Amino acid sequence: MPAGERLAPSGSAIASFPRRAAGFVIDFLLISTIYFVVIRLVLGDAPPVVDMTRLDGSILRFVAIQTVVRVTYNWYWNRRGWSPGKRAWGLRVEGADGARPTLMRALVRALAGEVSTVFYLGYVWASWDRQGQTWHDKAAASWVVRDRPAEQADGGAPPNP
Repeated sequence: MPAGERLAPSGSAIASFPRRAAGFVIDFLLISTIYFVVIRLVLGDAPPVVDMTRLDGSILRFVAIQTVVRVTYNWYWNRRGWSPGKRAWGLRVEGADGARPTLMRALVRALAGEVSTVFYLGYVWASWDRQGQTWHDKAAASWVVRDRPAEQADGGAPPNP
């Protein structure tokens, strides 16, 4: 393990901010696609432009659908311990014991993730946090770590047992 590498309480190497950001972009693209498909299915041929100066049923439906899709997506993947974006970058979510998030921890992480999206401050927080945690990581007592030992993830030889 490289000197000065940050470790989660389980001893796993904490994921770097750039890797987390790259995984986030993949997840953002996937969730946006799902969101637009669901919007199309629910609202059908509703006009694509909504008058944002009026708070009526259509804007509330957009917000409700987006929230349900995001929380469901995040809860499902948090429960597995990884999302497609995290998986692509060799990352996973774990608790202090190194185990996948419990049902409740996954739900807390998914709901707190909504708060983290306010100007994305909760996500950017991880770039200077000592434990590399976002606000939703802190709320759920979770860490995003590299899924493989550093030597394997970086293409080197696996460590000796």
